Amino acid sequence: MTETVAFPPSRRRPRIDLLRGFAILAMIAYHFTWDLGFLGFIKLNIAQTEWGMNIARGIAASFLTLVGISLALANAQGFDFGAFWRRLVLIGGAAALVTLGTWFAFPDAFIFMGVLHCIALSSLIAAAFWCAPLTVTLAGAALAFTLPLFVHNVSPWPFGWFLGLAAYTPRTNDYVPLFPWLGFVLSGLAIGQIFANSTRGIFSTAPLASKPAEKLAQAGRHGLLIYLVHQPVLIGGLSAILFVFGPGEEDRQASAFDSQCVQACIVQRDRAACEEGCTCVTAKLLEQGYFKQSGAVSERPDAPQKISDAVQACMKP
Repeated sequence: MTETVAFPPSRRRPRIDLLRGFAILAMIAYHFTWDLGFLGFIKLNIAQTEWGMNIARGIAASFLTLVGISLALANAQGFDFGAFWRRLVLIGGAAALVTLGTWFAFPDAFIFMGVLHCIALSSLIAAAFWCAPLTVTLAGAALAFTLPLFVHNVSPWPFGWFLGLAAYTPRTNDYVPLFPWLGFVLSGLAIGQIFANSTRGIFSTAPLASKPAEKLAQAGRHGLLIYLVHQPVLIGGLSAILFVFGPGEEDRQASAFDSQCVQACIVQRDRAACEEGCTCVTAKLLEQGYFKQSGAVSERPDAPQKISDAVQACMKP
Protein backbone atom coordinates (compact mmCIF):
# COMPACT_ATOMS: atom_id res chain seq x y z
CA MET A 1 0.00 0.00 0.00
CA THR A 2 3.02 2.22 0.07
CA GLU A 3 5.59 3.49 -2.34
CA THR A 4 8.86 1.65 -1.82
CA VAL A 5 12.23 3.33 -2.11
CA ALA A 6 13.67 2.14 -5.43
CA PHE A 7 16.63 -0.21 -5.48
CA PRO A 8 19.26 0.01 -8.18
CA PRO A 9 18.14 -2.19 -11.08
CA SER A 10 20.24 -5.16 -9.93
CA ARG A 11 18.92 -5.02 -6.38
CA ARG A 12 15.18 -4.61 -6.94
CA ARG A 13 13.14 -7.53 -5.60
CA PRO A 14 10.28 -7.87 -8.10
CA ARG A 15 8.65 -10.68 -6.11
CA ILE A 16 8.25 -8.42 -3.09
CA ASP A 17 6.44 -5.99 -5.38
CA LEU A 18 4.37 -8.93 -6.66
CA LEU A 19 3.35 -9.90 -3.13
CA ARG A 20 2.31 -6.31 -2.49
CA GLY A 21 0.36 -6.41 -5.76
CA PHE A 22 -1.53 -9.50 -4.58
CA ALA A 23 -2.31 -7.75 -1.29
CA ILE A 24 -3.64 -4.73 -3.22
CA LEU A 25 -5.82 -7.01 -5.35
CA ALA A 26 -7.20 -8.66 -2.19
CA MET A 27 -7.84 -5.23 -0.64
CA ILE A 28 -9.79 -4.05 -3.68
CA ALA A 29 -11.88 -7.25 -3.66
CA TYR A 30 -12.63 -6.85 0.04
CA HIS A 31 -13.61 -3.19 -0.30
CA PHE A 32 -15.79 -4.03 -3.31
CA THR A 33 -17.67 -6.52 -1.13
CA TRP A 34 -17.96 -3.95 1.65
CA ASP A 35 -19.30 -1.38 -0.82
CA LEU A 36 -21.91 -3.83 -2.10
CA GLY A 37 -23.24 -4.21 1.43
CA PHE A 38 -22.97 -0.53 2.32
CA LEU A 39 -24.86 0.56 -0.79
CA GLY A 40 -27.49 -2.13 -0.41
CA PHE A 41 -26.70 -4.36 -3.38
CA ILE A 42 -26.71 -7.31 -0.98
CA LYS A 43 -28.98 -7.74 2.03
CA LEU A 44 -26.23 -8.36 4.58
CA ASN A 45 -22.74 -6.87 4.50
CA ILE A 46 -20.60 -9.98 4.10
CA ALA A 47 -17.44 -7.95 4.71
CA GLN A 48 -18.61 -7.23 8.26
CA THR A 49 -19.07 -10.88 9.20
CA GLU A 50 -16.41 -12.48 11.39
CA TRP A 51 -14.76 -14.33 8.51
CA GLY A 52 -14.88 -11.18 6.42
CA MET A 53 -13.17 -9.22 9.17
CA ASN A 54 -10.56 -11.96 9.50
CA ILE A 55 -9.81 -11.60 5.79
CA ALA A 56 -9.43 -7.84 6.28
CA ARG A 57 -7.05 -8.42 9.18
CA GLY A 58 -5.01 -10.80 7.06
CA ILE A 59 -4.73 -8.24 4.27
CA ALA A 60 -3.66 -5.52 6.71
CA ALA A 61 -1.11 -7.88 8.29
CA SER A 62 0.39 -8.66 4.88
CA PHE A 63 0.76 -4.97 4.02
CA LEU A 64 2.37 -4.12 7.35
CA THR A 65 4.77 -7.06 7.16
CA LEU A 66 5.82 -5.94 3.67
CA VAL A 67 6.36 -2.42 5.03
CA GLY A 68 8.92 -3.82 7.47
CA ILE A 69 10.60 -5.99 4.84
CA SER A 70 10.81 -3.07 2.41
CA LEU A 71 12.28 -0.80 5.10
CA ALA A 72 15.06 -3.31 5.74
CA LEU A 73 15.79 -3.98 2.07
CA ALA A 74 15.69 -0.33 0.99
CA ASN A 75 18.27 0.59 3.61
CA ALA A 76 20.40 -2.55 3.50
CA GLN A 77 23.44 -0.61 2.26
CA GLY A 78 23.00 2.21 4.79
CA PHE A 79 20.04 4.16 6.06
CA ASP A 80 18.82 6.71 3.51
CA PHE A 81 17.35 9.41 5.76
CA GLY A 82 16.28 11.63 2.88
CA ALA A 83 14.29 8.90 1.14
CA PHE A 84 12.83 7.70 4.43
CA TRP A 85 11.52 11.13 5.42
CA ARG A 86 10.15 11.81 1.94
CA ARG A 87 8.26 8.54 2.07
CA LEU A 88 7.03 9.20 5.62
CA VAL A 89 5.73 12.66 4.69
CA LEU A 90 3.99 11.20 1.64
CA ILE A 91 2.26 8.48 3.65
CA GLY A 92 1.42 10.85 6.50
CA GLY A 93 -0.12 13.30 4.05
CA ALA A 94 -2.14 10.51 2.45
CA ALA A 95 -3.35 9.44 5.90
CA ALA A 96 -4.45 13.01 6.61
CA LEU A 97 -6.38 13.05 3.31
CA VAL A 98 -8.14 9.83 4.31
CA THR A 99 -9.13 11.37 7.65
CA LEU A 100 -10.37 14.54 5.99
CA GLY A 101 -12.30 12.69 3.29
CA THR A 102 -13.98 10.24 5.64
CA TRP A 103 -14.80 13.07 8.06
CA PHE A 104 -17.09 14.50 5.39
CA ALA A 105 -18.29 11.17 3.97
CA PHE A 106 -18.79 9.28 7.25
CA PRO A 107 -18.80 11.81 10.10
CA ASP A 108 -19.98 9.21 12.62
CA ALA A 109 -17.30 6.68 11.66
CA PHE A 110 -14.45 8.66 10.08
CA ILE A 111 -10.99 7.09 9.93
CA PHE A 112 -8.48 8.53 12.39
CA MET A 113 -6.24 5.48 12.90
CA GLY A 114 -6.47 3.41 9.74
CA VAL A 115 -3.85 1.38 7.93
CA LEU A 116 -2.01 4.41 6.48
CA HIS A 117 -1.86 6.08 9.91
CA CYS A 118 -0.48 2.85 11.34
CA ILE A 119 2.09 2.50 8.54
CA ALA A 120 3.34 6.04 9.11
CA LEU A 121 3.63 5.70 12.89
CA SER A 122 5.00 2.14 12.76
CA SER A 123 7.61 3.11 10.15
CA LEU A 124 8.86 5.88 12.42
CA ILE A 125 9.20 3.44 15.31
CA ALA A 126 10.66 0.67 13.14
CA ALA A 127 13.39 3.05 11.90
CA ALA A 128 14.67 3.19 15.48
CA PHE A 129 15.15 -0.61 15.33
CA TRP A 130 17.04 -0.51 12.02
CA CYS A 131 20.49 -0.84 13.59
CA ALA A 132 19.34 -2.81 16.64
CA PRO A 133 20.35 -6.47 17.09
CA LEU A 134 17.92 -8.95 15.59
CA THR A 135 16.97 -10.25 19.03
CA VAL A 136 15.91 -6.75 20.10
CA THR A 137 13.74 -6.34 17.00
CA LEU A 138 12.10 -9.71 17.61
CA ALA A 139 11.54 -8.85 21.26
CA GLY A 140 9.92 -5.57 20.20
CA ALA A 141 7.61 -7.47 17.85
CA ALA A 142 6.66 -9.92 20.60
CA LEU A 143 5.92 -7.06 22.98
CA ALA A 144 3.74 -5.32 20.39
CA PHE A 145 1.74 -8.50 19.77
CA THR A 146 1.18 -9.32 23.44
CA LEU A 147 0.79 -5.90 25.07
CA PRO A 148 -2.98 -5.60 24.31
CA LEU A 149 -3.51 -8.89 26.17
CA PHE A 150 -2.35 -7.30 29.41
CA VAL A 151 -3.10 -3.59 28.95
CA HIS A 152 -6.59 -2.68 27.77
CA ASN A 153 -7.83 0.02 30.11
CA VAL A 154 -6.09 3.16 28.82
CA SER A 155 -8.43 6.16 28.53
CA PRO A 156 -9.97 5.94 25.02
CA TRP A 157 -9.21 9.38 23.58
CA PRO A 158 -6.68 10.12 22.37
CA PHE A 159 -4.07 7.61 23.51
CA GLY A 160 -6.11 4.48 24.16
CA TRP A 161 -7.64 4.34 20.69
CA PHE A 162 -4.46 5.30 18.86
CA LEU A 163 -2.47 2.72 20.80
CA GLY A 164 -5.18 0.06 20.67
CA LEU A 165 -5.19 -0.28 24.45
CA ALA A 166 -8.65 1.06 25.29
CA ALA A 167 -11.35 -1.11 26.81
CA TYR A 168 -13.53 -0.94 23.69
CA THR A 169 -13.20 -0.38 19.96
CA PRO A 170 -14.13 3.05 18.56
CA ARG A 171 -16.70 3.50 15.81
CA THR A 172 -14.63 3.95 12.67
CA ASN A 173 -14.58 2.43 9.18
CA ASP A 174 -10.92 1.36 9.38
CA TYR A 175 -9.18 0.71 12.68
CA VAL A 176 -5.54 -0.41 12.74
CA PRO A 177 -4.07 0.82 16.06
CA LEU A 178 -0.38 0.76 16.89
CA PHE A 179 -0.72 -2.35 19.05
CA PRO A 180 -0.70 -5.17 18.09
CA TRP A 181 -0.12 -4.13 14.45
CA LEU A 182 3.35 -2.68 15.05
CA GLY A 183 4.34 -6.29 15.64
CA PHE A 184 3.88 -7.12 11.95
CA VAL A 185 6.08 -4.22 10.84
CA LEU A 186 8.84 -5.22 13.25
CA SER A 187 8.51 -8.86 12.20
CA GLY A 188 8.87 -7.78 8.57
CA LEU A 189 11.88 -5.67 9.50
CA ALA A 190 13.51 -8.73 11.10
CA ILE A 191 12.75 -10.88 8.03
CA GLY A 192 14.22 -8.21 5.76
CA GLN A 193 17.36 -7.96 7.90
CA ILE A 194 17.86 -11.71 7.84
CA PHE A 195 17.44 -12.03 4.06
CA ALA A 196 18.78 -8.63 2.97
CA ASN A 197 21.67 -10.26 1.10
CA SER A 198 19.68 -13.19 -0.25
CA THR A 199 18.75 -13.45 -3.92
CA ARG A 200 16.66 -16.61 -3.64
CA GLY A 201 12.92 -17.18 -3.50
CA ILE A 202 10.89 -14.03 -3.00
CA PHE A 203 14.13 -12.08 -2.54
CA SER A 204 15.37 -12.92 -6.02
CA THR A 205 16.44 -10.00 -8.20
CA ALA A 206 15.61 -11.88 -11.42
CA PRO A 207 12.85 -10.39 -13.62
CA LEU A 208 9.38 -11.89 -13.39
CA ALA A 209 8.60 -14.54 -15.98
CA SER A 210 5.14 -13.43 -17.12
CA LYS A 211 3.42 -10.25 -18.23
CA PRO A 212 0.51 -10.59 -15.76
CA ALA A 213 2.95 -11.00 -12.87
CA GLU A 214 4.89 -7.93 -14.01
CA LYS A 215 1.68 -5.90 -14.26
CA LEU A 216 0.72 -6.93 -10.74
CA ALA A 217 4.22 -6.06 -9.51
CA GLN A 218 3.85 -2.62 -11.10
CA ALA A 219 0.64 -2.18 -9.13
CA GLY A 220 2.60 -3.14 -6.03
CA ARG A 221 5.11 -0.39 -6.76
CA HIS A 222 2.29 2.19 -6.90
CA GLY A 223 0.27 0.88 -3.99
CA LEU A 224 -0.25 4.20 -2.23
CA LEU A 225 -1.84 5.83 -5.28
CA ILE A 226 -4.08 2.80 -5.84
CA TYR A 227 -5.10 2.83 -2.19
CA LEU A 228 -6.17 6.47 -2.38
CA VAL A 229 -8.17 6.24 -5.61
CA HIS A 230 -9.71 2.77 -5.61
CA GLN A 231 -12.52 3.43 -3.12
CA PRO A 232 -13.76 6.66 -4.76
CA VAL A 233 -13.75 4.80 -8.10
CA LEU A 234 -15.58 1.78 -6.69
CA ILE A 235 -18.17 3.75 -4.74
CA GLY A 236 -18.64 6.19 -7.61
CA GLY A 237 -19.18 3.39 -10.12
CA LEU A 238 -21.52 1.41 -7.88
CA SER A 239 -23.43 4.57 -6.96
CA ALA A 240 -23.96 5.27 -10.66
CA ILE A 241 -25.32 1.76 -11.15
CA LEU A 242 -27.48 2.23 -8.07
CA PHE A 243 -28.82 5.49 -9.47
CA VAL A 244 -29.78 3.86 -12.77
CA PHE A 245 -30.97 0.44 -11.63
CA GLY A 246 -30.85 0.36 -7.83
CA PRO A 247 -31.55 -2.62 -5.58
CA GLY A 248 -34.94 -2.92 -3.94
CA GLU A 249 -35.75 -0.64 -1.04
CA GLU A 250 -36.10 -3.66 1.23
CA ASP A 251 -32.55 -4.83 0.49
CA ARG A 252 -31.13 -1.36 0.92
CA GLN A 253 -32.79 -0.81 4.28
CA ALA A 254 -31.87 -4.28 5.57
CA SER A 255 -28.21 -3.77 4.66
CA ALA A 256 -28.12 -0.31 6.23
CA PHE A 257 -29.82 -1.58 9.39
CA ASP A 258 -27.37 -4.48 9.74
CA SER A 259 -24.36 -2.15 9.42
CA GLN A 260 -25.78 0.32 11.94
CA CYS A 261 -26.63 -2.50 14.32
CA VAL A 262 -23.06 -3.81 14.32
CA GLN A 263 -21.55 -0.34 14.77
CA ALA A 264 -23.84 0.41 17.72
CA CYS A 265 -23.30 -3.00 19.31
CA ILE A 266 -19.49 -3.12 19.27
CA VAL A 267 -19.31 -0.24 21.73
CA GLN A 268 -20.36 -2.69 24.45
CA ARG A 269 -19.83 -6.17 23.02
CA ASP A 270 -17.32 -8.28 21.15
CA ARG A 271 -17.46 -7.72 17.38
CA ALA A 272 -18.00 -11.39 16.57
CA ALA A 273 -20.98 -11.60 18.92
CA CYS A 274 -22.37 -8.36 17.49
CA GLU A 275 -22.07 -9.55 13.88
CA GLU A 276 -23.75 -12.86 14.67
CA GLY A 277 -26.52 -11.21 16.69
CA CYS A 278 -27.17 -8.40 14.18
CA THR A 279 -27.33 -10.87 11.29
CA CYS A 280 -29.97 -12.78 13.23
CA VAL A 281 -31.92 -9.61 14.11
CA THR A 282 -31.89 -8.42 10.49
CA ALA A 283 -32.98 -11.85 9.23
CA LYS A 284 -35.94 -11.93 11.65
CA LEU A 285 -37.04 -8.46 10.59
CA LEU A 286 -36.72 -9.51 6.94
CA GLU A 287 -38.93 -12.53 7.63
CA GLN A 288 -41.58 -10.19 9.04
CA GLY A 289 -41.43 -7.99 5.94
CA TYR A 290 -40.42 -5.15 8.18
CA PHE A 291 -38.13 -3.46 5.66
CA LYS A 292 -40.86 -3.39 3.01
CA GLN A 293 -42.42 -0.45 4.83
CA SER A 294 -41.61 3.03 3.55
CA GLY A 295 -39.78 5.65 5.54
CA ALA A 296 -36.78 5.46 7.84
CA VAL A 297 -36.74 2.48 10.20
CA SER A 298 -36.04 4.64 13.25
CA GLU A 299 -39.10 6.82 12.58
CA ARG A 300 -41.69 4.03 12.54
CA PRO A 301 -43.93 3.82 15.61
CA ASP A 302 -43.59 0.04 15.83
CA ALA A 303 -39.79 0.11 15.45
CA PRO A 304 -38.78 -0.02 19.13
CA GLN A 305 -40.98 -3.01 19.99
CA LYS A 306 -40.22 -5.05 16.86
CA ILE A 307 -36.48 -4.44 17.11
CA SER A 308 -36.55 -5.17 20.85
CA ASP A 309 -38.32 -8.48 20.26
CA ALA A 310 -35.81 -9.47 17.59
CA VAL A 311 -32.87 -8.48 19.78
CA GLN A 312 -34.19 -10.51 22.71
CA ALA A 313 -34.60 -13.53 20.45
CA CYS A 314 -31.13 -13.24 18.91
CA MET A 315 -28.69 -11.57 21.26
CA LYS A 316 -26.98 -13.74 23.83
CA PRO A 317 -26.89 -12.25 27.34
